[in-house]
Amino acid sequence: WDRAEGALEGAMNTFAGEGNWKVNPGDGAFYGPKIDIKVMDAMDRVHQCATIQLDFQLPIRFDLRYRKKGSKENVAEDDTEPKQKQKKKKEKGAKQDKQAAIDVEATTSEHETDVDPDPNEPGELPSDFARPVMVHRAMLGSVERMFAVLLEHYGGKWPFWLSPRQALVVPVGNDFIPYAQEVEKRLHAAGFHVGIDDSSNTLKKKVREGQLAQYNYILVVGDKERSNGSVAVRNRNNEQEGEKMVEDVIVEFQELTDTFQ
Repeated sequence: WDRAEGALEGAMNTFAGEGNWKVNPGDGAFYGPKIDIKVMDAMDRVHQCATIQLDFQLPIRFDLRYRKKGSKENVAEDDTEPKQKQKKKKEKGAKQDKQAAIDVEATTSEHETDVDPDPNEPGELPSDFARPVMVHRAMLGSVERMFAVLLEHYGGKWPFWLSPRQALVVPVGNDFIPYAQEVEKRLHAAGFHVGIDDSSNTLKKKVREGQLAQYNYILVVGDKERSNGSVAVRNRNNEQEGEKMVEDVIVEFQELTDTFQ
């Protein structure tokens, strides 16, 4: 354990620098020490993002091993030893189960003392082999925790590729609702999160509500757009990008998604 802590201390000094990290006594896992990466938000709340852990137990349970440097190449007999032990162990367990089924109430000293070894205890390794240490690396920690960090970072203004509200189609009047629905279907079929505001509100109020809902893009459609097969594009900052063909908008949205913007 002390050697593992020393290795982690060396890693932290190398990558973070001495004095830029601290020890949290008693916070290690039962299977080994770990590195927790934490960040603070605007309200000084601590969020744990990632963790790197050293595990000494799972290599034992999985009987993991590696050949030491300079060891013999021919270790066929040693390689078969664990399988033979496992086979004997299964046969032994089957016999015990059969005996228990015949006489459930029998409790002899033989049954009390003849038990399988603890699977957590290290088994004997051939002299040419050593037990490795497993490294757990959890970059996110948990999905919920990562979403909390992203919400804090973006303040609800999600980048397009992550946004649950990528575009809102806004018809200027009831006569253009069918065309707005057609645009919505085309964008949805292309794999984008699209909504439509077919309410009786004024155009100004529809656009404003779309901005408050943090839609990345608002696509306004009227008589001109319906005739041309286009949309009038504006972003959530109310910056107008002009009239664009629907197929061009799909290509632009796909580029934003592919480049994680």
